[in-house]
Amino acid sequence: MGELVTHIKGWKQKNGDIHLTGSPIELKEATRDKKPHGIVLILLIKQKQGKRKQTVFYLQKRGANKELYPNRLTVSASGRIRHGESVLEAAKRETQEELGIKLSKLHLLTSKPLILNPEMPFHYTFPVIALARGRIIPNTGELSRKGSRFYSARQIATALGKNQLTPAAKNLLETLGQANKERKATKQR
Repeated sequence: MGELVTHIKGWKQKNGDIHLTGSPIELKEATRDKKPHGIVLILLIKQKQGKRKQTVFYLQKRGANKELYPNRLTVSASGRIRHGESVLEAAKRETQEELGIKLSKLHLLTSKPLILNPEMPFHYTFPVIALARGRIIPNTGELSRKGSRFYSARQIATALGKNQLTPAAKNLLETLGQANKERKATKQR
């Protein structure tokens, strides 16, 4: 039997986390039959010190061996939410597997899933943001060390303009950028 995910029928929020409801299904079957199942996207941030404090975002460069979107930039870590696993548990596991760090302070960006890749509307995506602490040790079986690093907002905008991001990362970062602009506009009123 292969990896089990949840064929999503719904979700419940509890203690700042989300738990998926539905029946177990093999990942191969869920993907082949385009059954809704959970994906977690983790975006690591840190405050860069210097003359101007700025928030930077860790993006990974997908490995050349990846079937989907090889050599493209994407979020810090991502993966399937296993059956019986909460969103934040999946975020911690995926970050440990891909980047070799343990997360303690994580925050859900939404209370319901987003469809961030129009080519895969059966991927119910739950974005999570976390403060990066500790040394990141990329798993080279998962990603390319070259190009996986912290990026400024300006560098991300350049990558977006050159179509260097996966669709899910592009849509998430554009959504966050728009929300930030709206927040700043509201403050100025």
